Amino acid sequence: WQTIVGTEDCALSFQRGYGAAGETLLMVALTNVLPRVALQRSLALMGMHEVAAERILVDRIQDPSNPMSTGVTMLRAVVKEPTSSEAWEQMQADLTRVKWLDPAPLALSAAYPWLGLQRAEIACALAELSLSVVSHPLLSRTHVHELLHKHVQVAAAIADVFISRFDPHQPPPDWWTKAEHSGYQVAHETAERALEVQVQKES
Repeated sequence: WQTIVGTEDCALSFQRGYGAAGETLLMVALTNVLPRVALQRSLALMGMHEVAAERILVDRIQDPSNPMSTGVTMLRAVVKEPTSSEAWEQMQADLTRVKWLDPAPLALSAAYPWLGLQRAEIACALAELSLSVVSHPLLSRTHVHELLHKHVQVAAAIADVFISRFDPHQPPPDWWTKAEHSGYQVAHETAERALEVQVQKES
């Protein structure tokens, strides 16, 4: 609490070998987050990473230096760690940014744990972007997110391409760098075709 009070930060720590069963005590502190929201999102992330929560205690501590703040939400959970150390580390990273997560990618990744939070965020962000590129009465936000759940394999593949393209540690694929098939050109032509279809329908 002392390390993040007065900031917009989050803090996480854990203690292994807690209790007679040798479980893990997970402690998360989040500023300016309602306790119910912190609990719901944290439980969703734990379930996504196969972390079983045995007991959870949620407290809210008011920030004396800022009466207008919602204070610091303290979440303490007795959990069973997953067998994969990679999943445990990824869950810790996700919990430290849980207050900034949008409900849409969190729900998508919770429904399909294999998708992962990063790919879910990318898929939802590109879906929102499509609403500004193509204007159509049937292309509503609700419909777009329904399509994400219906074609989640396609959404995962698109997210993988996005991650690969903007990975600074590896070169872009050949199909992206070729002049006749450049990523910018493909995106530009797609937007133009969508605009032509819209104009034809309106005329």
